[in-house]
Amino acid sequence: MIATPAELSAHRALVQQAYLLFGSHHYDHYDFLVTLSDILTAIRGGASSVQLRRRLRHYLTEWDKSAGNHSLLPHEFVHSWNGKFRRPADLWTANYNVPMRNSLAMGV
Repeated sequence: MIATPAELSAHRALVQQAYLLFGSHHYDHYDFLVTLSDILTAIRGGASSVQLRRRLRHYLTEWDKSAGNHSLLPHEFVHSWNGKFRRPADLWTANYNVPMRNSLAMGV
């Protein structure tokens, strides 16, 4: 399956709008990787979005029918800035083996 010019244009616009919103980018290269699986649900990388979600099965093949799924890649792309590059001080951890503190959570 090859994306149509309109589909490619929508994704290019997503990137350009994010750059306008955040004023910069903090990586040399960013990849949107979309694949399908009936087993895994999601894996996220630091400078990429790997979405393994069954609901994206027809993301490009039925573009006009899958408008509800079009927000997933923008959502993950924004996490590159919000939550990975910039985050509240107490959400920073030295590595993934250290639990995050979260003073913003309810009831803490």
